[in-house]
Amino acid sequence: MSSNKNSYPIPDGYKEIEFQTEHHIDHIGKGFHKKDAEGNLVMAFYVKPENGNSGGVAHGGMLMSIADYSLCSAAMESREKYVATISFRSEFISGAKIGSLLEVHTKISNILNL
Repeated sequence: MSSNKNSYPIPDGYKEIEFQTEHHIDHIGKGFHKKDAEGNLVMAFYVKPENGNSGGVAHGGMLMSIADYSLCSAAMESREKYVATISFRSEFISGAKIGSLLEVHTKISNILNL
């Protein structure tokens, strides 16, 4: 693993997400991306202390933000234009501890044209 400017190691096989201008995902922390064996986008984010709740795990809003961002990124990649989330439902199974590396594996099965 190499390090990025926030001193979190860049996970093996990933590249750091870089934006030309300030981006809302920067408030969560640096993210990383790669493709899986099928060519689907995989993104990764570390749970920083400021992303945690009083229980010492990632805040649910942070988890939903990275899931939404990752899925929209994958959808935009396949369409080459902007997309918007219309509906988002989530169920939390367990907590992600501070310092954990979270991976989001995307697979676009359907895109609705409005």
